[in-house]
Amino acid sequence: MLVSDNRIMYILVHSNYTLIQELLKNIFTMYRPSWEIDTFNLPSEIVIMINANKKYNVVLIDTTYKHFDQYIPYLKTLETMKCQIIFITDENIGELHYYTSNISNCKVIKKI
Repeated sequence: MLVSDNRIMYILVHSNYTLIQELLKNIFTMYRPSWEIDTFNLPSEIVIMINANKKYNVVLIDTTYKHFDQYIPYLKTLETMKCQIIFITDENIGELHYYTSNISNCKVIKKI
């Protein structure tokens, strides 16, 4: 999913929590210094951000069940994106799978 040893990956990390954004950015930077990691925290603008920067290979969206409903209106648009969309959740993973199961470029990962 995020395997790339030789080429630069462009990753956008989105979360409502700055701490999670910074932790994910630091982890990627530590293990893959050549990767470029951007962070973003306005859910209503995430589609605009992705479209404006066609460079992203992967978009990581940190969400919880209480925040996921903010993304439902954008799922059809996210489906048309050329990048991989990964939702990271800590609960109600079944609900996320329900909404994203028909979108080929969307994946759901549960936080440990």
